[in-house]
Amino acid sequence: MKNDIKIVILGRTDSGKTNFVQKWTKNDFNEKYKSTIVSELGFKIFEKEGKFYRIQLWDLAGQDRNAKLTEIFARDAHGYIIMSNAGNPQIREE
Repeated sequence: MKNDIKIVILGRTDSGKTNFVQKWTKNDFNEKYKSTIVSELGFKIFEKEGKFYRIQLWDLAGQDRNAKLTEIFARDAHGYIIMSNAGNPQIREE
């Protein structure tokens, strides 16, 4: 689509990135945790002033071993959302 807007979702494992994308794109929320392997893509199409826009949300895996892949997938993004899990005491201690 000509009017794609790419937004990359970044954050550590278990920060809620996947559920954020699912809720925003499909109005769905899953209580079970499922780790993203490399990336997942969700999108929503909007119409404004006669033009259609596809907002792409790229959910990137949060594991450190995927850092190089994250760099590749994050290129050409129009914006970023950085997520964290403030309810996880292990993350607060780091």
